Amino acid sequence: PSAGEAIVAVEGESMLWSTRVSLPADGMTVDIPVDKAWNRHDLYITVTSFRPASSQQKIAPNRALGVIFLPLDREERQLNLAIEAPEKIQPEQTVSVMVSAGNLPNGSAVVTLAAVDVGVLNITDFKTPDPFAFYFAQHAYGVSLHDAYGRIIENVDGQPLRQRFGGDAGGRHGGFLPPAGVRIVSLFSGAVKFDDQGKAKIDLAIPGFDGTLRLMAVAASADRFGSAEREMQVASPVVASMAAPRFLATGDSSFLTVDLNNTTDVVQNVKLKIGADPVLGFTPVLQDVTLDKKQRQTLGFPVASAQQLGSGQIRLELTGKDFTAHRQVQLAVRPPYAGTHISQSRELKPGESLDMGAAGLQGLMPAGLRASLSLSATPVLPMRSVLQGLLQYPYGCLEQTTSTAWPYLFLEPGVAERLGLEPLDMKQRNERVNAALLQLAGMQLSSGGFTLWSNYGEEEYWLTPYVTDFLLDAKDQGFVVPDWLLQAALKNLGERLQENERYIDSRYDYSDTPEDLDLAARAYAAYVLSRVKQAPLGTLRVIYDKDISKATSGLPLVHLGLALNAMGDSKRGNDAIQKGLALVRDDKVYIGDYGSRLRDDAAILYLLLRYKVDVPKLGDRVRELAGLVHDHNYLSTQEQLFAFLAGLKIQEKSREPWKATLKLAGNSLDLSGSGMQVRSLTAADLQGAATLTATGNHPVYVDLSLDGYPAVMPSLDTDPIDIKREWYNLQGKKVQPDAVKAGDLLLVHLIVNSNVAVHDALVVDMLPAGFEIENTNLANNEDLQTLQLEGTNKPVTELLDSSTLRTQEFRDDRYVAALPLEAKTRHHLFYMVRVVSGGTFVIPPPHVEDMYRPELNGTGLSEGKLTVPH
Repeated sequence: PSAGEAIVAVEGESMLWSTRVSLPADGMTVDIPVDKAWNRHDLYITVTSFRPASSQQKIAPNRALGVIFLPLDREERQLNLAIEAPEKIQPEQTVSVMVSAGNLPNGSAVVTLAAVDVGVLNITDFKTPDPFAFYFAQHAYGVSLHDAYGRIIENVDGQPLRQRFGGDAGGRHGGFLPPAGVRIVSLFSGAVKFDDQGKAKIDLAIPGFDGTLRLMAVAASADRFGSAEREMQVASPVVASMAAPRFLATGDSSFLTVDLNNTTDVVQNVKLKIGADPVLGFTPVLQDVTLDKKQRQTLGFPVASAQQLGSGQIRLELTGKDFTAHRQVQLAVRPPYAGTHISQSRELKPGESLDMGAAGLQGLMPAGLRASLSLSATPVLPMRSVLQGLLQYPYGCLEQTTSTAWPYLFLEPGVAERLGLEPLDMKQRNERVNAALLQLAGMQLSSGGFTLWSNYGEEEYWLTPYVTDFLLDAKDQGFVVPDWLLQAALKNLGERLQENERYIDSRYDYSDTPEDLDLAARAYAAYVLSRVKQAPLGTLRVIYDKDISKATSGLPLVHLGLALNAMGDSKRGNDAIQKGLALVRDDKVYIGDYGSRLRDDAAILYLLLRYKVDVPKLGDRVRELAGLVHDHNYLSTQEQLFAFLAGLKIQEKSREPWKATLKLAGNSLDLSGSGMQVRSLTAADLQGAATLTATGNHPVYVDLSLDGYPAVMPSLDTDPIDIKREWYNLQGKKVQPDAVKAGDLLLVHLIVNSNVAVHDALVVDMLPAGFEIENTNLANNEDLQTLQLEGTNKPVTELLDSSTLRTQEFRDDRYVAALPLEAKTRHHLFYMVRVVSGGTFVIPPPHVEDMYRPELNGTGLSEGKLTVPH
């Protein structure tokens, strides 16, 4: 912009070359010698020009900056690939694809070939991998500029600098993306060597699929790289596609739609054959169909749920002249409402019997019933039942992800066998634990702490030591835990433990006892740090001396006592543990540590048995804990986890022998053991004659646990939480179930009102079959800005502001939201659904519960069934 003194530089990871020049106002040419050592792709030439101030001309100093990328010629490093393949093929055959490299160097080179459904690739705007660009394209300018000129140079009006360094692509362009096909095809060849002529022949087995595949080849030699792509159409002479609801509930019926499209210019006579698995109620189809040239015909066949739960497959076979096509569609059958847990516990004295058939199914459906019979010489915890509840828990916040992964650390073959479960090998356990670690890493903040649902938001001060405790257990059990993940968490706990000002009021304002919750979080952090000998003993003593009286629950004192013991102060440690054992938690007081009396009692028992601390009246405590478990129809993930862990430790100490005889449908089976033994029972077992008799010289403790689904729809329950559901059209008019038609777009309105404050509410609204959620951002939906619903005097967008959502999920069969509920306050939730299938469907009731106090719940009104015309 003006004459001045300038520095011309070549910069990469460091300053590579520079010179100073006097720059005239009309510019100049500078020759730069290129050094062979500049073997990199983040090279930039920069010019920094300075114009001095002039009092005569009354101008201030001026600085200008110019940057340009310096590319290196790498053409000789690129492999020139070409793909030879048919333009169009029929499905369900093997096709040969030839990949050739025109400039293959001496030495070996390999190529991989992928064939992927173009519809799927378009959803994510997936680009064919280009290793040449990865290594040799423009890399980002990685230099930061720091100086004081901004304080003295003149401030000139103009557009702000928009940096365009590096090769990153911009955002996706506007427009609609093509939908993915029903069948996702993703084939991969693995590494294949080129022959001496630079050719590689690769065979691909094409499944039953109609659509377009993108062929993507990626090749590499020792110093050359290349890629190529082309598309290949896959189509039968007669294209067959099936459509059905994504799921059915028990008692539902709908339709399977079969679309036949003759893509040829001749008449096609085809034979249609359709069958289904027994989980579905479907009458097999066998019929002849004649299609004129280019004719499309749509057929409908009824399909219903049988008296089973699970996933069923519908299989289609279409046979014509010179071709046969096979298609499949999966259809899940699930219950239309949440499950429940029923258990009974007995002590059978020698010769005493338990008639299990008398109890029957306790009002549960035979379909989906899981029944387990646990036997031991000591009071029994329903370990199999709570473990299955944990492993099948469908949601995944920070606490739930940790709790549901924790059992895999201890599910060795012997443990699984004792629980009557299919053993998991180390590979399966590794996969589950690694998946959890990956998810936890995504929830870790830069501070090392963890947040509840993602990697932004407020830190969870009690859950951060909980997750770190899990990471240490995983490491101790031989699982690979990323060191950066663990060390960042430990560093966070150390900093929290040393805080002088603890921000109790602001951090824990949702708790009835903020000081107790603060103590619980710090005591847990102290215990976790003591496991790696990083808990300062002086800090632990300060907490003991100043804060121990603030505890209203025993678990924090046990955590603190174990930490003191580990760090060398057994006097204070044992005293804290005894004080913790004497405290009984009041479940009416909301502490906010994700716990309950049941959770705390189980966790205390587990920890003390783990560290071999003497527990007074151990038998009575086990019996009391077992009673607490049996008194609950719903258990939180925390309660399930620590009941399982405590059960493991209790069984390690159980060595008393026991004997019993189990009679099922006239068949007798003698059972015996010295620890706990678990046997699975079927619905048929419980509907017939089933008795258990203690036959040895010692009592037998028995637990019969039933997990299943009520045979009748749950009734309305508004105490303490009331939840209602309403359907509206996009004109704001209320829609009744008998007016719903296929193709309708409905706005679902959930109204939640709680008599008590609920910090961790989970709202679950299960969809009727044939409905699909439209995942849209309602807050930014222009149609809703002024829309008022019939019977309300506020627009939808204003009602949306009534709730602070922590997260919401739009699943195939349900809407899920997590949020805090203020007492005596109406909370409004909205989502949109489209009616996509005809049929007769159960309308599930909406449900809401406190995730960590599940006895606080509410169930909305069930509206029976609706019929959508086909």
